[in-house]
Amino acid sequence: MAEQESAGRAGRQAGLAVLLTGMAAWVDAAGFLLAGDAFVSFMSGNNTELASSVAQGAWPGILLVGSVVLAFLAGVVLGECLSRPAGGWRQPRVYLADALLLCLALAGSLAAWPAGAVLPLLAAAMGVHNASLHPQRGAAVRTYITGTIVQFGRGLALFLMGRGGTAEMRENGTVWAGFVCGALAGGMVALHVGVAAALLVPALFTAGMGIASAVWPRRRG
Repeated sequence: MAEQESAGRAGRQAGLAVLLTGMAAWVDAAGFLLAGDAFVSFMSGNNTELASSVAQGAWPGILLVGSVVLAFLAGVVLGECLSRPAGGWRQPRVYLADALLLCLALAGSLAAWPAGAVLPLLAAAMGVHNASLHPQRGAAVRTYITGTIVQFGRGLALFLMGRGGTAEMRENGTVWAGFVCGALAGGMVALHVGVAAALLVPALFTAGMGIASAVWPRRRG
């Protein structure tokens, strides 16, 4: 019975990780369509873009992308600080900080703030988002997908060599699919309804997760 409960808990955590990763991709797509030259969660691409801007002496690009990278880093630090203290409030703190930053970005979008003001808020939210499901709980959220594709490829190589690999393919393939679906959905909403509408969905989602994670453990108790 204990093993079944543990397996069920692990499955729920894995499913939540896929959902949260997809939501990060949703925000990334909306942010990219807002500016077109910076990602709010994919820092590898941003660092390449930043280096290219430095090489060309393109100061507008340096300032925009540099501020996004620094804001993402600040969000990661904030998320880790909020998730580390023991107690039942660490997950609600992370979710609600994520939601607050997304709401600020949404307000900026509605007020027609320049992209240079909105994108760092989104990047900070995505930095916090990485702590929304901590690895210590058996699953992890990532706002980037390169490592997942590498792990999927390794599983595929093992499968082709007849050495298993199906578990790696299934786990990483699910996360990959969730990321792509989230990016597609966020991009479609941003294009056909508007960036503000695309930001409203993740803001409401993370706020709801914050409330649910605060209430649910207490109901069980």
